[in-house]
Amino acid sequence: AKGKAQLFRRDGKKNVFGSRVFAPARALAAPARRARFLALAATWFALSFGWYGTMLWLPEYFARSSADVSHESRERVTKRVYVENLLVALANLPGNLASAYSVDAVGRVRTLLFGTCGACASALAFAGIALVAGGDGSGGDFEKKWVAFVLCASTFNALSVGGWNALDLLSAESFPTSSRATAMGAFGAVGRVGAFAGTSAMGLVGVSVGGEAPLYAPFLVAAAAMGIAALAAGRAEETAGTKLGAGDDDDDDDDDDRLRGDAGDAGALLGRAALRSSAEADTA
Repeated sequence: AKGKAQLFRRDGKKNVFGSRVFAPARALAAPARRARFLALAATWFALSFGWYGTMLWLPEYFARSSADVSHESRERVTKRVYVENLLVALANLPGNLASAYSVDAVGRVRTLLFGTCGACASALAFAGIALVAGGDGSGGDFEKKWVAFVLCASTFNALSVGGWNALDLLSAESFPTSSRATAMGAFGAVGRVGAFAGTSAMGLVGVSVGGEAPLYAPFLVAAAAMGIAALAAGRAEETAGTKLGAGDDDDDDDDDDRLRGDAGDAGALLGRAALRSSAEADTA
């Protein structure tokens, strides 16, 4: 009973299990990792906000843009909806291939910056073409500008995907093993919140479209989100070619040492108990 109590209590006061659970979270809040974590979390939020919001609004944009064209043109535009979705989805392939090379060739941070800045520019270009096409972005020369619209949407998707790949690598490599899973879980949660906020914001802006807001307004919101993601990504530290978890201060490693120490204490207690049992058996 005494050995069991020592397994779950340390020095008669501290709970070993509780220390092991919360040590990774404390490590993320340590001074040497706090800025790194916040920069990456902001990037996750903004990138999720801009990408998910844009992907939600694109089909609605194409549907509303074709509403004011002629009946014959509307039929052609409606039949092209599957082509639009296919082309935008296929843009993932070159984005993935290019980012797979660039994350090692030029680095994670530069790839992320190029992806977010390029996605921001693509969203702005989409809004600009929509403005030229029909004043408020509806009707007008929509059919003539269709190729330009799809090209902007595909470029936005490809560059965003490249940014996502770089962000995933950067996030995983920025923290040591003891706190990496906690960090990735937190980033995933922040990304979900950003995605929810982005789709909700696009929905709210979309409701006002046709009144005060022009049809291309959601793309301006997406461009702003991607710009914020780029600013946050610029605060991240490059991890290419570095040892995982390297660069942390000694004070920052205390939680890692404590985490390993707690597990070691538990293992030592079990080991000593096994030795005592073996010795008693031999004596008997």
